[in-house]
Amino acid sequence: EIRALIHTLEQRLNASETAQGILNAAEYKNEVSARMRLGDDYLTGTFDRMQKDARGQWEIIDYKTNRINAEQLQAAGAHYHVQMEVYALLLSALFPGQSAYRVSLYFLEPDRLYSRSYTPGQLEEQRRFYAATIRDIKARFPLVD
Repeated sequence: EIRALIHTLEQRLNASETAQGILNAAEYKNEVSARMRLGDDYLTGTFDRMQKDARGQWEIIDYKTNRINAEQLQAAGAHYHVQMEVYALLLSALFPGQSAYRVSLYFLEPDRLYSRSYTPGQLEEQRRFYAATIRDIKARFPLVD
């Protein structure tokens, strides 16, 4: 049953313009782990795929296996905004000179991308927000040795 599902998925990806656009990127890396310092703490993440776009800027593609339809794409994508922001922050730490940092979710069903692009200014605001949030959590729930 699993083999049949994998075979069906492979056929669908081979026939998909969206998937082929992702899989045919000239420069890419799969399963990339990244971390960045945030005050005394760290943000970490592992990207399914990191690739250069047509302008030569690195972007993130995260695969999603949620079974949704096209009408549910926006709501499903919005559910992952925090993950997307963190991935964009991590990408900006790896490649600080870019003018924008794009993160896309590739929903295998319905074979659609949900994308957001972040400017360095937006990411600086998010960096400050997450640093403050971590400080607040640590103040409310201090570690006890």
